[in-house]
Amino acid sequence: MKANCFTCSYLWSLVQEHLEGLDPSPESPSASAREIPVSRVKFRRDEEMTLRMIWSTGKESIHARFTAFPAGDHASAMNRKVDVNTYSTSAQPDLWCQWFRTCMESHEKCRQKQAQLQPFIPDRLIEVWERGTSKEYAWRLVRGADLGSMPYLTLSHCWGTAQPMRLMKGDNTYYHFHAASLLPQTYQDAFSIALTLGFRYLWIDSLCIVQDDELDWKSQSSVMGSIYENSACTIAATWARDGSEGCFIRRESSSINSPIIKLPSQGGQLIDHHILAIDSYLDDVTSAPMNSRGWVTQERFLSRRQFNFSRKEVYWECDELIASEHFPKGLPDELWDLTTLNQDTTPGGHHSLDFNDEPKLRQAWSALVGQYSDCEFSQNSDKFIALAGLANKIRDATGDEYVTGLWRKDLHRQLCWVPDIDSRFRFDRYTATTYVAPTWSWANAEGPVMYDLRYTAREEDSLSLSEVTDVVIQSDDQLNTHSFVSCKLFLRGIAVWAHVDPAGDRTKMETSSDYTLSSVSQVGDSAAARLIGPELTIEWDENCSLENLGTSRGQFILARQQERLLFMLIYIDDGPHVFGLVLRRVSQSPTPDNLFVRMGRFTDLNEEKLWGVMESRLKLPRQKWTKEGLDFDDERLSDLVQAVAIV
Repeated sequence: MKANCFTCSYLWSLVQEHLEGLDPSPESPSASAREIPVSRVKFRRDEEMTLRMIWSTGKESIHARFTAFPAGDHASAMNRKVDVNTYSTSAQPDLWCQWFRTCMESHEKCRQKQAQLQPFIPDRLIEVWERGTSKEYAWRLVRGADLGSMPYLTLSHCWGTAQPMRLMKGDNTYYHFHAASLLPQTYQDAFSIALTLGFRYLWIDSLCIVQDDELDWKSQSSVMGSIYENSACTIAATWARDGSEGCFIRRESSSINSPIIKLPSQGGQLIDHHILAIDSYLDDVTSAPMNSRGWVTQERFLSRRQFNFSRKEVYWECDELIASEHFPKGLPDELWDLTTLNQDTTPGGHHSLDFNDEPKLRQAWSALVGQYSDCEFSQNSDKFIALAGLANKIRDATGDEYVTGLWRKDLHRQLCWVPDIDSRFRFDRYTATTYVAPTWSWANAEGPVMYDLRYTAREEDSLSLSEVTDVVIQSDDQLNTHSFVSCKLFLRGIAVWAHVDPAGDRTKMETSSDYTLSSVSQVGDSAAARLIGPELTIEWDENCSLENLGTSRGQFILARQQERLLFMLIYIDDGPHVFGLVLRRVSQSPTPDNLFVRMGRFTDLNEEKLWGVMESRLKLPRQKWTKEGLDFDDERLSDLVQAVAIV
C-alpha cells in the first residue's frame, strides 16, 4: 500500500474492519502486504469504479466502490481549505460553528420543528466551565428545575467494556465542581465542543441518570426521547467504541483530500474529475461502532441536529442538510444516488420521520426496524425501552396504537416480517429465551429482520387472506410501549394443516429454505387440501447450522419444525405470490383458547392452486372477489377458515 494515497487509505480502513491485530499504518506497505493474505485485486468500471480485494482462501473479500464526477460541478461545494497537515478531526471548529449558526438562522424546516416543541428541561444537566485559557475544564451536576428553559446539548456515545464514571444513589459530590481530567476522554472532548459552540450545559446518560436506582432509571428512560428531541444539538462520538477513545481522532490527510484524475468527457475531452468513495457516509456514520448500539437509534432519529465525529472527518446532520468537512455545503447528489441508504434518509437532511406523509412514515419505520433489530443491547429487556420515546412520538402524532413494535392500523400488513438472513449469512438464528415480546412481533427475533414489504406497498397491490380480529396487550408500562407481560393476537383466515420435509439433500438445509408439504389435511373436499404447495419456501424464525444441529438447542428446534404445523395464509401480492405464517399449536391437543406460536414465514410461488379452489367455491370470476375482498363469514369458505390466538 502506498503512503498518502486516497484509495489505499480507504482500502486499509476496510481491511482494519475485517482483520484484527494488523499494523494500522498504511505507510508500512511491506508489513501490511506480509500480513494480508490477498490473492488478487479486481477492478471494474461502469457506472461506478469497484475494487475487490480477495483473500487467498477465496472465502472473504472486500469491495471498495468509487465514483468520479467533474471537478467543476462541485467546486463551490467542496472544501478546498483542508490542510494536508491537519491530522485531527478537532481542527475545524469554525466550520462546526458555521453549520450550527446557519441551521439556527436560515433553515426553515429546522426552525419550524423547534417552534413546535413544548417547554422541557431534563431533571439533571452538567454545567461546564473553562479554567482560564489553558483548555482545562471543570464540571458539576445541576438540577434542571433551577435553570428554567436553558438550552443544552446531548452526548451520544458507546459505553463499551470500559465503564465510565457513573452517578450512584446517595452521591451528592457531583453537584460540586470537579476536574474534567478525571472523566473519560469522550466526555472531555464533548465539553470542548459544547463550549466552542457557545453552550455551558450538557446531558450525558451515565452522569445524569442514577445508575443503581431502578425508579430513577425508569423515570429518565421514559423521557429519553424528549431529552434528545429538545436538545439544541447532539454530539456523537460516532467512531469510538468506548469513552476512552474520545470524539477526535488522528487521521491521515489522504483520507479526506480526494485525488483528481483526468477522464474523458462526453465530447472526448480530458477534464479533471474528483474520486470519492461511494460508501464513505455509510462506512463513516451509518455502520460506525456507535450506531450498532440500540439506544442510539432513537437518539439519532429524534435529535434535531447532530455532529458525527467519525474516523475520517466530521459530518453535520439536520433536517435540511447533510454535510462533511469534504463537502461543507452538502454531500453531492451523485454520492447519494449510488449509495445504498435507508429510504428514510434523503440528500436534504438526516434521519427523520415525516408525520405528515404516511407513505414516508411507513417507509421510515420499516427501515428503522431493519436497522434497530441489528443493534446490540446490554440487556434484552432494553429492546423496547430504548425505542419508547420514538414510539410515543409517532403515537402522539398519528393517533395510532403501538403494539409490541408494530402499529394497530393495518396490523395485518405487518405480520410477515422475516429474519434478514442475508445481512449476516446467519445459518444459526434464534428467538429470545426470556420474554420480551410475543412470537408474532419482530422484537422476539434475535438479530436483524426485514419488515413486512406489504406495509409500504399500495393496498390495492395485495389481497388479504386473513384478518386481525383483536389484539390484547398487557404491560407494566402505563403507555404500553415496553415491559410487556402478555400479548395475544387473534387471527382468522384461510389455513392448512401439514408436516414439512426439506426439499432435496438434507445436508444443504442450512443454505436452502425450500420445503415440501406432506400429510396435508383440511376438512372439506379434496381440492381444499391443495390450497398451497407442495413446494414452499420457509424462513424459520429459529434455525441452526448443521454444525450445531446436534446440540440440545438444535435438536429442540428441529423437533418443533417436524411437528404438525398450521400454515395460515396472510395475503397474496401482485407477483403473484402467497405469503403466510407458519404456526405451531402450544398444546398438541385442541384447547378452548387455541393458542399458537409463530415459527416463521412461508412463501408459495404457485398461486394457481389457491385461485382454482377459491373460484370453484365462490362461483365468481377472480376479478370480482379479489376486488371486493374475501368474506370470512361466507359459509362456502367455512371449512377453510381457522381462528387462532398467537402468543
